[in-house]
Amino acid sequence: MIVDILWTIGLVILIIILAVILYKLFRASLRIVPEERRLVVYRLGRFNRVAGPGMVFVLPVLEQVVRMLEVRDHPLEVTVPGIFAYGVPNDLTLDLWCSFDLVRAAGGNRAKLAQLVQINEGERRKQVEVKMREALVHQVADLEKHKPLPEGSTSLDGVIALAPGTERYTLLVTGVKAELEKTLPSVGVVLNTTQPITLTGRVIPDVIIEAIKRMQGRQIDSKWLTKYANDLRQQFPDISSAVLDQMLASIDGVDVGNVQRLRLEQDEASEAHVELEVPMGEDESPTVVAKPKVRLGNSSETESRPATAREPRPKPAPAAPATSPSKSDWSVLKQVPRSNEREQRKSA
Repeated sequence: MIVDILWTIGLVILIIILAVILYKLFRASLRIVPEERRLVVYRLGRFNRVAGPGMVFVLPVLEQVVRMLEVRDHPLEVTVPGIFAYGVPNDLTLDLWCSFDLVRAAGGNRAKLAQLVQINEGERRKQVEVKMREALVHQVADLEKHKPLPEGSTSLDGVIALAPGTERYTLLVTGVKAELEKTLPSVGVVLNTTQPITLTGRVIPDVIIEAIKRMQGRQIDSKWLTKYANDLRQQFPDISSAVLDQMLASIDGVDVGNVQRLRLEQDEASEAHVELEVPMGEDESPTVVAKPKVRLGNSSETESRPATAREPRPKPAPAAPATSPSKSDWSVLKQVPRSNEREQRKSA
């Protein structure tokens, strides 16, 4: 009787122990995978499957979970330095929406899926940058071929060509998006085509920026600045030169020194200058002519006209040739005594 009771108690304990072991094994093998994640399962050291979402059972000892993948759509910022577009180097930063969904990227190809699972997340992001660079290089080359800049364009035109909102920018982003949709699945990335690709950063070298500033300063200081100063003179006839300098210098890109130099040149040009007109004929003498120049406030140039002119001087008559004195000339001459000459010196 006692033996039966002990046997029964031992059997119950054994069953409880086995139940606990089985429960722990079951709990360790059963995984609940969220909607936005996937499990990469290896069996005996080799890739077996990508499991999830929901309830996933992993065989104890035989199978193991290598990693968990994030397959939800998320924004990814990619910076690509050194892209030459219309002669201007650019460091472009673009924002796109994508997912690391290996099953969709493989498209049912198990061999390709086995290759994609071997790429970790850091390497995958690096490959996205590579694909983005390839797409930008191809699309910029195609854009320069079909949408070139006009002849005589400057670096400023090359910078403005890819400014957000322009036609070339829209064509560039559209082409990059179409190419990435085809190339990103090769590295296990699926592009979300419902979200736009946006240029979030554009860095241009300081050398190009300084060259553009110098170019703008030359343009403003020449024709544009002169025209603007003339318009101000017409609108405000009583404006002083100091106030005019301040108004012109307040414009972005205008150098105060260049403004003052331009005003001095205009003031000097407003004074009349003298020209010497040399005639072609031998019987005419040179003529001095004063011609006025246009002042800063004049809207258009006026024709120069002579202010004063001096009458031509008559040509002198030729002198008679020199001849020796005749006898009658010698008879008129009188000889002065030396004594009279001495008395005159004493009296003086």
